[in-house]
Amino acid sequence: MRRQIPKTSFSFLKHLRRREMFVRSLLILCIVLLLGFLCEKECILKLRNPMIALRVQVQNLLESTVRFYSNFLFFICHDVDKTLLNLRIENAELRQQMLLIGSIQEENDVLRELLSLKKRSPERVVVAKVVTVFKGEFARSCVLSKGKESGIKIDNLVLNEHGLIGRVVEVRDGYSLVLLITDINSNIPAKIGEANVILNGDNSNMLRISLIHEDIPIVEGSIAETSSYSQKEKILIGKVLFCNGHFLVEPFVKLNDLTYVGVVTSDE
Repeated sequence: MRRQIPKTSFSFLKHLRRREMFVRSLLILCIVLLLGFLCEKECILKLRNPMIALRVQVQNLLESTVRFYSNFLFFICHDVDKTLLNLRIENAELRQQMLLIGSIQEENDVLRELLSLKKRSPERVVVAKVVTVFKGEFARSCVLSKGKESGIKIDNLVLNEHGLIGRVVEVRDGYSLVLLITDINSNIPAKIGEANVILNGDNSNMLRISLIHEDIPIVEGSIAETSSYSQKEKILIGKVLFCNGHFLVEPFVKLNDLTYVGVVTSDE
């Protein structure tokens, strides 16, 4: 006869199997979760490292770009400043050359006028360079570059293309001293219209008029010229002005800006 197993035993066995299956499933789930966590951490680390590297590369690229443009702007500004400085220097040099050219041109024009005057004049005219001009409170005179060797003598009249400048008061070898018409010691016999007058300097830029014949009127705007320089040709002196109740003569010659002059020595 076979031995029969009670029904309660089958129930207990099923319960054990179910429990075992649950434990196995729980264990498998824990293993899967653990493996998933480990894989996720490894993936994050794998993704994190390239991101950090990319961020570092981008930052280095930005820094190098900023550094490049900073250096570029520095060199550009430095070159611009250097170029501006060179242009200013060249501009100053060109201005100096233009002034020199203008001065040379002006001297050439003066010499041309004096040479033309020398050819037209019936008297002998010696062209000389003005070495210096004295404009003190007590004297108005100038020094010429020629003297006795050129035939210049005391009391020779000095003029340029505009008119009378003065007369020679001292002559040496190589230079002459000229008393300007505005000097206080200068007295010039002159003629204004029909009036014979004496023009006196007073160390200013104007000439005072001393009348010889008071019955002959003086008119503003009249021209004053030498009266006893030569019977062949007279020299212009200036223009009559009426200032502060007095008639004065303003010289035609700019006595503060003399370069070359002509000295009338004698008949040829």
